[in-house]
Amino acid sequence: MKKIMKSTLFLLAIGLLLTACNTAETGAGKVLNLASTSASNSLNHMTTTEAVNFDVLNNMVEGLTRKNFAGEIEPAMAKKWDVSADKTVYTFHLRDANWSNGTPVTASDFVFAWQKLATLKDASYTTFAAWLKNGEAIAA
Repeated sequence: MKKIMKSTLFLLAIGLLLTACNTAETGAGKVLNLASTSASNSLNHMTTTEAVNFDVLNNMVEGLTRKNFAGEIEPAMAKKWDVSADKTVYTFHLRDANWSNGTPVTASDFVFAWQKLATLKDASYTTFAAWLKNGEAIAA
């Protein structure tokens, strides 16, 4: 049970912490209207801890995976992934996507995000790095 929970949390962490966005242009531009009882005070996904910020971030960015309405993990930026027999190696196959400036999203973007998370002094979720091979060494 602990391994299942750890795997689920790992996949959720990826979905929350690693980001890319690819939306279509419309005649009116890119517009998202959200209703909230308070204003967002930070859109830095590595340091925020407030739910109002996650509400905005979850509508602006896409992680490798996401949970669907049934609570099941499904592809997002990753079109699929392979898991080794011993469940220690996850290989994500990315879908074609671009950042808002048109630059393609690559695996290096996700590597950078995890390295930044592990080493950023005021990051809220640095403990996630300990789940990765050599994560604690990177953080040190």
